[in-house]
Amino acid sequence: MSLQLGANKQKIFLQFLYNERLRFSKIQKQTRIPSNLLAYFLKKMIAEGMLEMRAKTYKLTPVAEKLIPFYVKDEKMISPLAVVLPACLSKDGKKVLLIKRDKRPYKGFWSLLSGRLLINESIGEAAQRVMREKAFCKIIVGGIKSVVYERLIEDDLSKHGFVFFLVEARVIDEKQFNEKEFLKWFDISKLKKREVIASDYWMIKEKLLQEQNIEVVEETVNEHKKTTKMNLS
Repeated sequence: MSLQLGANKQKIFLQFLYNERLRFSKIQKQTRIPSNLLAYFLKKMIAEGMLEMRAKTYKLTPVAEKLIPFYVKDEKMISPLAVVLPACLSKDGKKVLLIKRDKRPYKGFWSLLSGRLLINESIGEAAQRVMREKAFCKIIVGGIKSVVYERLIEDDLSKHGFVFFLVEARVIDEKQFNEKEFLKWFDISKLKKREVIASDYWMIKEKLLQEQNIEVVEETVNEHKKTTKMNLS
């Protein structure tokens, strides 16, 4: 489900940022959408899996609830994307596994393997998934070496934003790992700066090989009607 909403759907969705359940009359009062038109859009949003109706009240579906933190009224409010970078080192720690990017941004540059951090996984689980999907191998996850906030600037405007979690990793069975044209081991001491994304080059050279890990707290919060409970991972 995407959150590409027209004007009327957007007005309706906005009401559920502040209310868990709403009656038809309340939605109409808040949005000022004519009743026949409102009935049409509510029915359409139910069919699309965004809303459900129980006991004459409307509420967001569990899937739509997940979209609340990502909803923005306009592009100026877009948040950076959380990305995991599993930096896979060779057994002797002298080489790092890089992939050649085939899509924008940074198309054609070598980079650390990367993937967005999904809402249902930990940082370590995300690193393992990225390596399975892109390098076809299993890894042992080490510590988190750095957290970096990167913005891609073009014509003095922020085009993209990322929060990177740099995770040290090792291939479980390095002997069975096969390099490919787009996926290769690189000697860290001989890494060519001009061929690698600038921020990845910096993280490899300045952060990846440091002995100390940084502390990143991972936790979950259980929401109840009158209280919340925090659970450390």
